[in-house]
Amino acid sequence: MSHINRVIEYLDNIYSKYFSSFMPLNEYEEFILLSAVYLHDIGFYLHKKSDLENFCIWKHIELDLSNRQEFYRKMHPWISAYWIFSNLTNCSTLPQIFFGEQNLGYCVMEIIISHGINFWEFPYYHDELFLCNHKIRVLYLSYLLCLADTLDCDKRRNEDTHLNMLKQYNVQDKIFFRYHNYIKKIKLNKSKIYFYICIPPIATKNDKQIFDRFYIVKMTEWLVTLLKQGELLFSHINKPLNLKLHITSSIIEEEPTREEFDYIKKHLI
Repeated sequence: MSHINRVIEYLDNIYSKYFSSFMPLNEYEEFILLSAVYLHDIGFYLHKKSDLENFCIWKHIELDLSNRQEFYRKMHPWISAYWIFSNLTNCSTLPQIFFGEQNLGYCVMEIIISHGINFWEFPYYHDELFLCNHKIRVLYLSYLLCLADTLDCDKRRNEDTHLNMLKQYNVQDKIFFRYHNYIKKIKLNKSKIYFYICIPPIATKNDKQIFDRFYIVKMTEWLVTLLKQGELLFSHINKPLNLKLHITSSIIEEEPTREEFDYIKKHLI
């Protein structure tokens, strides 16, 4: 719920400070978008093996839980959508998570799936639907969800975890914990998204290159891609959204360990 609340906070900021004057939402779009925000990650909570097997039949894939964390990371948007589909069609005993008109539910499914794919590459997302005499801009709603979800990457994501607990984490989780910890604040001002980042001083030139390639370039890559796509998709807006990085350095910040640097170099860049 803390993640959902932050996504809604960013969504409200993006919409009210930027999109609302250019592309106001109607009440049906608002319902679909907020439903998608609340349900977009619920797929992480479908754990019963028989339910996962039914999901894989629906998705036409093999169930492979050899790396459970990776399976959920890749599949949770579709699992979330499948859960709604099961509710809409009464084809399983899964708990009811979506209450609403069936056609709206199918739209919610598509918006949720969008945060697991390059949605702008699929023709369906460019179609305009009409439900109950209201236009539903699936592409626009998908963009809003994905952008708000991506912006939830500052230190608040770590609020339930203390630095001392890092010892219990595997190396990849430690790396991503640090990424969020370095981002102190994200602020929106008109067409600018400001990332306020505080990083540790890095001892060697080689490690500094690894650090910058991953923590500065790689970890903002998806957001930059989204912003570039937004410039293309909403070309009628005169001032496109831009990312601005405000980077400072402090000895208070802890640099990655040797193990983390080696893992980043080998697996993540």
